[in-house]
Amino acid sequence: MYYTPRDCPRACFCAGPSTTEADRETWLHGLDPPFVMCIETDWLERLREARLYRYTMPVETFEPGPGGTHWVSRETIEPLAVGPMGDVLTAIADAAVELRITPRLGPLWRRVTTASTLEFSGTRLRNAIGHPTEFG
Repeated sequence: MYYTPRDCPRACFCAGPSTTEADRETWLHGLDPPFVMCIETDWLERLREARLYRYTMPVETFEPGPGGTHWVSRETIEPLAVGPMGDVLTAIADAAVELRITPRLGPLWRRVTTASTLEFSGTRLRNAIGHPTEFG
């Protein structure tokens, strides 16, 4: 979810224990990616040009955050290592994440969050075209 420029709006979803077979087929097309990350077309060039850095953190102080979808440390920590990620699209592919490009996230987000049994997470959606109106 973080292999994008910081302000890039992205909608992510995946199958979970409660996901129906119909939703697996509709949304994942019979595949089983760790998750699907969707970004808007306007962000594709910025994604290609992004120079991101991977931080390797000590795991000892991290715990599941609210909702259990993110890990947080309540202590100030120093990274063990920091290094350039290289080509971001390759990093996304190497992580077995399915990247989808769509003109607008709002209609997709509404369907995923209100009419599916998928697990989902959205980041920087306030930067998406049509936010908040299309996300209703």
